[in-house]
Amino acid sequence: MKRSLKISKPVRPFIPGYGISEEDEGMATWSTVNEWMNESKNYWVSTTRPDFKPHTRPIWGIWLDEFFYFGGGSNTKTVRNLLENENVTVHTESGDRAVIIEGVVEKFEDDELNQILGSKYDTKYGTFHPPPFWRVIPRIVYCWNMKDYTTSPTKFRCTLK
Repeated sequence: MKRSLKISKPVRPFIPGYGISEEDEGMATWSTVNEWMNESKNYWVSTTRPDFKPHTRPIWGIWLDEFFYFGGGSNTKTVRNLLENENVTVHTESGDRAVIIEGVVEKFEDDELNQILGSKYDTKYGTFHPPPFWRVIPRIVYCWNMKDYTTSPTKFRCTLK
């Protein structure tokens, strides 16, 4: 099933005490999110264990059509956590040019998309990643560049169309 997102107008995130501008000038754009997600090689994924303790690990993944995709076998801690609680946070590797996605995941069955993702894994990482894949559906996305920290912090809200 083809999914798409409705992305809100960018706004300033609430970060009191850090000198963040209240003006719109300098905020990141959604194209910045796309660029930085595509450029990142490694990502951090945070899930919640059944006992509510956090679990974070680095992963490889693909940013495609405004969604983040990653693989994971059913025996991994990450996937076992996601089967209990679909909430997830994904963060680019860099803290200097950060994209932080808060959302939910879904496992999906789509042979055509699985082939596309497998091929993109091969191009990006030099190895074909077999299904299953998990799709992260962004709900809130934060983005900032530490070089312009007082003006670049931006927040987007996302909903499925």
